[in-house]
Amino acid sequence: MDRTNAFDDSDARAAWDAGAEAWEEFVESGADYYRHAIHGPALLRTCEPVEGLNVLDLGCGQGFFCRELARRGARVVAVDVAEQQIVYARQHEAQEPLGIEYHLMSATEVSERLQDRHFHLVTACMSLHDMADARGVLRSAFALLPDGGRMVFSIPHPCTDTPFRE
Repeated sequence: MDRTNAFDDSDARAAWDAGAEAWEEFVESGADYYRHAIHGPALLRTCEPVEGLNVLDLGCGQGFFCRELARRGARVVAVDVAEQQIVYARQHEAQEPLGIEYHLMSATEVSERLQDRHFHLVTACMSLHDMADARGVLRSAFALLPDGGRMVFSIPHPCTDTPFRE
């Protein structure tokens, strides 16, 4: 595979920053039917119970899934590589304080930058497939989980993805 045009964090950052306003509107208006009525509730059920757990959400975007976890009693730390997504997430936190802590960083950096933290659960709601180094992300997240900790994530079905990103 020619890696000269490899997809990296800067590509993901640029794309998600460029689409941040549209994504915010899509999710918050309720137009993202699957997130609100099908996928989101199913992923939340898979995470339960979360009350009292320290949860790390990878690729949090504008914070929709984080807020759902926090409303169920989780203590949430969330990361995203796209600055504009974090801006929206923090705006939601200001409007409805749930105690969510948002960080602008690549998910591959969580074990370095959050090394003094521990998490019972790591989530990635439809975000791993947009990360340039999924293996590195999983390795980094795993380092923050104690024995018995869990990681719950969702991705699109592989038949809907292309082998190369352009």
